[in-house]
Amino acid sequence: QGRVTPVAGLTPIVREYQFRRVAEGDERALAWIRGAVPDALRAPLVMEAYLRHEEALLWSVVTPSGDDDGVECVWLLRTSDALTRGEADPHRAALVAHYGAPRRSAYALMGRYLLGDVALDEVLALATTPKRRAEVAYFVGLRAQASGHSAEASDWYQLAGLVGAQGVAETGWASEALKALSERD
Repeated sequence: QGRVTPVAGLTPIVREYQFRRVAEGDERALAWIRGAVPDALRAPLVMEAYLRHEEALLWSVVTPSGDDDGVECVWLLRTSDALTRGEADPHRAALVAHYGAPRRSAYALMGRYLLGDVALDEVLALATTPKRRAEVAYFVGLRAQASGHSAEASDWYQLAGLVGAQGVAETGWASEALKALSERD
């Protein structure tokens, strides 16, 4: 319910940021996007930043805000991005510290699962609606892929697409991950 939802108008802004980063450098591009994205859209920016693997946006522009789900969605996508970067990710300590405090959101439980602090059965218990099944399947697949288990990841990504959740970002991300896995093989 309070989860961050994507905002279509942010896609061209993030693309502009990427062009500016190449042309003008990181600091000038970050300064530009901070001025281009109003505070109210900083949390929704997380979806586009995650999709485009923009670590700097995830950590220095996106501001966790809103209810528990909104805040934890930002942290979950930060954790997901860090997971794809491996153990050398510079934000690992911040993630561990964040999840060290008790959190009530399902997204916090998924984030803790990605860090290896929660068992699979606890996360699977969250999958009570088509939307939540797609989310859980995607993040379980992501952890499997990050652990080098491509076949298992493929199964979870396929499940994310089969549960019938329309308009759920994780369904699209799972489809893209499947495509990338098949191109790698």
